[in-house]
Amino acid sequence: MRMLRYRSSIIIFIAFLFSQIFNACIEQIPADMGVAERHLIVNGGINNLQDEQRVNLQWTTQLGRAPEQVVGAKVLFIENQSKTYVLHSSNPGTYTINITEFKPVMGSSYSIEVHTVDGLEFKSAPEVMLPVIAIDSLQWDIRPRTVVSIDGLANNYKALNVYTTTSLPSTDLGVYLKWDVQSAYQFSTLPECNPFKTIYTCYFGYGTNEGDLMLFSNSNNAVRHLSRFPVGYEFLSQDYKFVETHYYSVYQHRISQPAYEYFNKLKTISTLNGSIFDPIPSSVAGNVSNIKDPKNKVLGYFLVSSADIKRIKLESADFAGIYPLLDKANNYCSWLFGSSTSYFQPCCDCSFLPDPLIQKPSWW
Repeated sequence: MRMLRYRSSIIIFIAFLFSQIFNACIEQIPADMGVAERHLIVNGGINNLQDEQRVNLQWTTQLGRAPEQVVGAKVLFIENQSKTYVLHSSNPGTYTINITEFKPVMGSSYSIEVHTVDGLEFKSAPEVMLPVIAIDSLQWDIRPRTVVSIDGLANNYKALNVYTTTSLPSTDLGVYLKWDVQSAYQFSTLPECNPFKTIYTCYFGYGTNEGDLMLFSNSNNAVRHLSRFPVGYEFLSQDYKFVETHYYSVYQHRISQPAYEYFNKLKTISTLNGSIFDPIPSSVAGNVSNIKDPKNKVLGYFLVSSADIKRIKLESADFAGIYPLLDKANNYCSWLFGSSTSYFQPCCDCSFLPDPLIQKPSWW
């Protein structure tokens, strides 16, 4: 069961950003900013799928104010504790390096160094990029999920659930995995909307799982094969997302034990508090430290991971006999044919749908 909390908080976006906006795997994990001391927020990481590695740096502020961007910093990636790569400042608080300048190597260790304009120095503990663990296959089904509101009321809602089947290395002790699932769909206008019968198609992309963290470890068991392991879900209350083509992109990250312990601690706290959208205490330390003042805690985690990606493609016909989708022409857009007075504007201008617009992905 998942508990929803309706309260404001300052959000840290811990993201694994890829070359296209849709390919970003984003988690929204807030932090408790109600502290007088200023703290660095590190947001980003390195993995093998990115054409451009990106790190976002912010300063905490007083509770109720948005974090400030860290500008003018010198940001370095350190490979095997010796070779350095300098990141470029592309936007305030954002530091990047592309694949022509830096390409991570499996088996190498990586860390980050940050030198701010006021003389502060920060560094993460080195993490090794471990060999990729491939996804064997993906599955999906539709079943209810229970949502408990802050006042204790439980309700069941139909959700589309995504699962992975994955074989784990038989020789490795302690395999740690983390999943991010991105949802994308298209919605097209109807030709009846204009005299030229022109059809326009919009594409939308966003993260799933309502903020839940999907993790796995076999450090305390002998599991060598995951079968239909749940990695993502999306509620079906807005089923216009499924009347045309819909994709789920599953990113399976192999992470280190310290990274797993960090995210698992956040998951545990979110289970107790109700959601990762609740403020996380600043005592949840990541792997970055203040070199000159170790007592000044750094928020966030610089994640080094190897990742595999696999996708599920769904069409409206796949829901036949499983879930009764509303028909696009005869329900959502029936007002165009005079059979309804209910006006659904996306039928003629798909950009009015509330989800984030994206460019058509190259793999569509």
